[in-house]
Amino acid sequence: MKTLTSLLAGATVMALSPGVAIADGSDMSFAVHDILVTSNIPAINISVRNLSPSPFPAMRNLRVTSPTPVLNVAGQVWCKSFQNAHTRADEAQVMFGNASVISAPNGADVLTVGTWSASPVAQLGANETLRNYNIAAPVNFPDHWNGGFALGFNPVREVEERMQQFVQNGAGTEADFLRTDDVFETTITMNAVGWCEYDSQNLSNKRYAGLRQIEVPVHIFYHGDDDIEDQVTSVGSRGTIQAPPPPPGPSYAPPPGRRGRDATPPRSPSSRQGGTRRPDREREPAEAHGDVYIAIPDIDGEDSEGLIVPAVQRQQDEPEADRRTDDRDRSGIGDTIRREAARAAIGALFGSGRSSRGSSPRPQPGRPPRGR
Repeated sequence: MKTLTSLLAGATVMALSPGVAIADGSDMSFAVHDILVTSNIPAINISVRNLSPSPFPAMRNLRVTSPTPVLNVAGQVWCKSFQNAHTRADEAQVMFGNASVISAPNGADVLTVGTWSASPVAQLGANETLRNYNIAAPVNFPDHWNGGFALGFNPVREVEERMQQFVQNGAGTEADFLRTDDVFETTITMNAVGWCEYDSQNLSNKRYAGLRQIEVPVHIFYHGDDDIEDQVTSVGSRGTIQAPPPPPGPSYAPPPGRRGRDATPPRSPSSRQGGTRRPDREREPAEAHGDVYIAIPDIDGEDSEGLIVPAVQRQQDEPEADRRTDDRDRSGIGDTIRREAARAAIGALFGSGRSSRGSSPRPQPGRPPRGR
């Protein structure tokens, strides 16, 4: 496929070559001898680009990005001569599109239903049957196309129709077409129109129109968009791509440094009341129920279950009379429990299984025990 540079070079040669505009036909009414075009009409070059920020073909926004072409058309309006009537070249105009001469109440005029762009009317003046004209004719056309029927020439519509043919012929996808530089050649019809006035004894102030049609070449340069890509319109159907599932997030990964069974969350310290585990209840303040809590490491095995029990059991084994005390004595039991529990914890930390301080003295041989 040709590159855009070579296409531009070829279009420049064609635009500068003489005789590019081809005379197609003429339509002259009663008083018009001929409408002449004496200037060279070059080919028109138009650029179309995709201005959409989206990379998907369905979101394309094709626009004409080149300035409005202007054709400088020069020629002559030539009227017929009669012995018993007077004619003169009155006006000239350039029109683009389909035009024809039809009868009118005041003579003959131009049917402009099919025209889509026209230059201003040039007044020729004087009373001569042959007058020159020189008109700068802008070629006005839309810079975009939204589909549907449109009257006249539209460069964007031309590109869209070429793309549909490209896809229907199996040459590729819309994305393939929109990524590639290309040039399309077509023509538009230019009408050089002139009016002649006619006056006679029987007919006065009549105007008769004539026109010369010329097919002007048009080169539409489409500048490919490299960012265009094919879009998956449906997922899961045949011939489409299924996007892979996203990878697990941080919450799915095991904590750093933990493997196998250690990947389970660590066991929270169990609450204790009177030596009984309460794994299903939250820890409550010690002041709420008089519980005794000791901040010790989590020790597995039977030793951890019996750290507090011996102190409480010894207190319960004392004679009943010794436990008949006032409120101050009862508060001493709590102090004893706390003290013995603390000693048991210290003994567990330093390898001792029993407390060596604060225990009752053994009775000495031969000496009766002391009374209480």
